[in-house]
Amino acid sequence: MAREIRVSLFLIMITLAVYYKVGTFDFISFDDPEYVTQNNRIKSNLSWENIKWTFTSKTGANWHPLTLISHMIDWQLYGKNAGGHHLTNLIFHIANALLLFFALNKMTGKIWEAAFVAFLFSLHPTHVESVAWISERKDVLSTFFFMLTLLSYIRYIKKPLLSSYFIVLLFFSLGLMAKPMLVTLPFVLLLLDYWPLNRFSKKGATLNLILEKIPLFIVTIIVSIITFIVQHTIGATALSSVYSIKIRIANAIVAYSIYIFKAFFPYSLSVFYPYPDPPMRQTFLLTISILIIITISYAAIRTSKKFPYFITGWLFYLGTLVPVIGIIQVGSQSMADRYTYIPFIGIFIIVAWGLSQFTYKKIIFSIIIIVFSILTWRQVSYWENSQTLFKHSVDVDEKNIMAYNNLSAALIKDKKIDEAIEYLNKAIKIKPKNIDTNVNLCLALGKQNKSSEAIIYCYRAMKMKNIPKETHNSIGNALEQLGHVNEAIKEYYKALKLNPDYAGVINNLGSIFAKQGDINRAMTYFKDTIKIDPNFVEAYNNIGNILCQENKIPEAIIYYNKALEIDNDYADAHYNLGNIFRDKGDYNKAIIHFKDAIRIKPEHNEAHNNLGIILAQQGYIKDAIYHFKEAIKIKPEFKDAYNNLNLATGMLTK
Repeated sequence: MAREIRVSLFLIMITLAVYYKVGTFDFISFDDPEYVTQNNRIKSNLSWENIKWTFTSKTGANWHPLTLISHMIDWQLYGKNAGGHHLTNLIFHIANALLLFFALNKMTGKIWEAAFVAFLFSLHPTHVESVAWISERKDVLSTFFFMLTLLSYIRYIKKPLLSSYFIVLLFFSLGLMAKPMLVTLPFVLLLLDYWPLNRFSKKGATLNLILEKIPLFIVTIIVSIITFIVQHTIGATALSSVYSIKIRIANAIVAYSIYIFKAFFPYSLSVFYPYPDPPMRQTFLLTISILIIITISYAAIRTSKKFPYFITGWLFYLGTLVPVIGIIQVGSQSMADRYTYIPFIGIFIIVAWGLSQFTYKKIIFSIIIIVFSILTWRQVSYWENSQTLFKHSVDVDEKNIMAYNNLSAALIKDKKIDEAIEYLNKAIKIKPKNIDTNVNLCLALGKQNKSSEAIIYCYRAMKMKNIPKETHNSIGNALEQLGHVNEAIKEYYKALKLNPDYAGVINNLGSIFAKQGDINRAMTYFKDTIKIDPNFVEAYNNIGNILCQENKIPEAIIYYNKALEIDNDYADAHYNLGNIFRDKGDYNKAIIHFKDAIRIKPEHNEAHNNLGIILAQQGYIKDAIYHFKEAIKIKPEFKDAYNNLNLATGMLTK
């Protein structure tokens, strides 16, 4: 037992040493907004109503209620502090590595081989994506229950009681509710029955072992149906009709062989691997991949009696990848590093037990662990923020259009417009008819007040075929920004035609009509937004704005407070309440709300200015001057802030 404790402590320490930086990392712009930062359900209270919502939610084009609940809990604990969310992922990853070690050690009695597999699992560079990406909580959480299922299965084998089997079924079900990729787990248990558990040796065991798994298979079928319905309903499987079955099978075969290569040579890893345009794969690459799979499969079968771990590890790898190999295409990626999180365990088993035949296996194990630790530590650094992540993706593949678009969006958010346009121009040379690139160029050029040039790219995007509803919304936003309001409204209506319950678009239409002075129509749209999505915080704020215009201040306060109940970090609601309390003469409350608005949104120049005014009135001149200067720094043409700064400076010199 002492050796197991020493291995466990060393595993924890080295994993923390490699991954500790994630505690300082940010959210990224890819999936994190949908899963966490812009998901009002996640950011609201952990209520029974919200828990029920997780079981019907289609967030991330998947069914994973337990994952969504875990994000809710994290938001209650850490709020918008991304480091806390990252550390939760890391804790689960460490727990998974430890549980894997315990499970393999219990099943085989081979402590060093089990430890080596656990270290490879914990320190493999391809697994960084599952750990350092907050949205991939589903990977680490589902694997946690995967490992608990294995351990409870071992316990059930030793004491085959109904209660023990129920625990196996429970952990398996919880794992599926974290990520449906675990549907292959019953097959994994059958593989483990062959080796190392050796349960097929008894007469008539095959049928009994299959019958034993029937409840697990039933759960698998149910969750598979639910997942397919969710994905199909929101159109996540639409690319299955874009890419023929022939192309998808070819991609799957090539992906299997590329994953094997990445298991041993984990270089040039990217957050997104584009699905190549047809013809998808060169015949030579496909042929080589087929030969690799056939050769390894043949070797595994031929040596199954002498090296049973080989066929178990190989079929483990092949089988657990099936749900995400792309036969049913979900998303536009051809493959993904995160998909290897569980399947590579099979490869690691083959390597560990294969190398155990050598005399100096501990030295070999140590060298491999050191090399992979260095590579993983380096890979972790790319996940610091959206810019570092997507710049790396562009470096890996100069034709990765998705990376260019996400990088430019991150740069635009940080007001690095020139740099964003530079990357977008590169992207549009590679693929001139990419809708997102054209829309992003329109938005970026619009921010530089190059309206005539920006509108060209908007119109290009509008003429393209098969525009998704989200892109119609983005085009509408760009057109509205450029002052082409009527065209923007048309694009919003196109989005609504594709999805009548698109809350974001309905809210955008309300905002346009509010700006045009059509208050009644705007109010109708805002209220319709709330009917569709009761947690759409911006709509509550917008209704509060209209009520303020109509001088219905008490009602406006109710709506602003409702917005803050849903998301206490909604800066605009704090700012608007600050203005109300300032006008009422309740300066203490006004100061609190203005400070909250600035805390959440440091670039809120109006909040800085208005807070400065109150501070000056209360005699805090130096503090007021600071906020006026901040307002001017954010918006150099802010005349009111200049005037207030001059007045405050004059008061200070008297």
